[in-house]
Amino acid sequence: MEPGHPPAPTYRALLAIPGVGPLAGTLLLARLGGAMWSLALILFVLQRFHSPVLAGITTFVAWMPGLLLSPLGGALMDRVGRVRLIVLDMVVAVLGVVAIVLLSLTGALTVPSLLLVVGASSITGPLTWVGTRSLIPLVVPSPLWERGNALDAITASLTMIAGPALAGLLFAAAGGLATLLAIGGVWLGAGLLVATVRDVPAPRTPAGGVLREALEGLRYVVHNPVLRGLAVLMSLANAGDGIFQVALPVLFRSFPRGGSAVAGAVWSVFGVASVLGALAGGRMATRGRERRIILATLLMVAAAYCVVAAAPLVALPLVAAAAGMAVAGVFVGLHDIAMFSLRQRAIEPAWLGRAMSVSMSVNAVGLPVGTALAGPLVQVSLVGAMAAAAGVVALAAGLCPLLLPAGVARARA
Repeated sequence: MEPGHPPAPTYRALLAIPGVGPLAGTLLLARLGGAMWSLALILFVLQRFHSPVLAGITTFVAWMPGLLLSPLGGALMDRVGRVRLIVLDMVVAVLGVVAIVLLSLTGALTVPSLLLVVGASSITGPLTWVGTRSLIPLVVPSPLWERGNALDAITASLTMIAGPALAGLLFAAAGGLATLLAIGGVWLGAGLLVATVRDVPAPRTPAGGVLREALEGLRYVVHNPVLRGLAVLMSLANAGDGIFQVALPVLFRSFPRGGSAVAGAVWSVFGVASVLGALAGGRMATRGRERRIILATLLMVAAAYCVVAAAPLVALPLVAAAAGMAVAGVFVGLHDIAMFSLRQRAIEPAWLGRAMSVSMSVNAVGLPVGTALAGPLVQVSLVGAMAAAAGVVALAAGLCPLLLPAGVARARA
């Protein structure tokens, strides 16, 4: 949506746009629940089943079904809008949490039932994280996209601060079931808030069935050089992140005075740093510089992961780990602004739902793959698993000049 007189590219102008405030609140609550869930689910599995391998498999199941079905969700978004689908996802997420708690209280929670509930509740997950993100370029004028993407990244970073810390503290103080119920309450709040947001459907008329349109979205991504390059690079980078996310809580359990609260606190250091990185990135003019920014930030994140991996070898391991997480957070914040802006410029408005759902899902597919690999890697060598995470992210950085075109290119619809 482009006004006749584009607003000055400031955060004040961004927040003055109708709908941005409620959308930001929805992003904040939905992601807070997600950030708490990511850590709490791993801690819950480790506590109940004492298996890092199962923790990795459960995290894989929490992502993969939704990723595989997300193109259908994208096609639905381009047909009916986004708000109702986001509400649906929040309802499903709450029901999944309640099911796990009830099964646990009745003694009926087994490994198969846990994986079944987690997998079923993940099916609608992309409706929220694609729906909210694809609303940004529809609500926000293009001169403010960097600021809008910064708001997107900042809400993610703030929840990275609060989510793991709350999950770790709640888990240590009240136990796993109380933590899961608290997460359900946060998601319920997100569902109620997003219901007040005025939907902004994409400017298009459905031309065929949902399955056909989902396949067209996949074709659009395959034929778009920017989205195709991001698919490979971000899948690799997210695979490294997935290994890292599972290995990190295990690492902290081995530290003196380590545990769930410490894991949450160090993730919060990452979140604070990523807020600073996103704020700085939102003030940058990224057009034409996205490829260089993505390359440099991925290299710095890989270096920071190496610092965290080496933390047990120094006299003050928690300090070293916190320093590494802080560096990683700053550069993740910068990276996200450049990557989000590049992807938005590469997608035509009528294709936002379909193309963005496929692009985000393919980009994210490395995360569950990484978490599934993390369990066996951790059993062989914890430090080696974390070093492998850094190596995969560095590989993505090295491929950046080869896979991303110098300019923005759009596929033909």
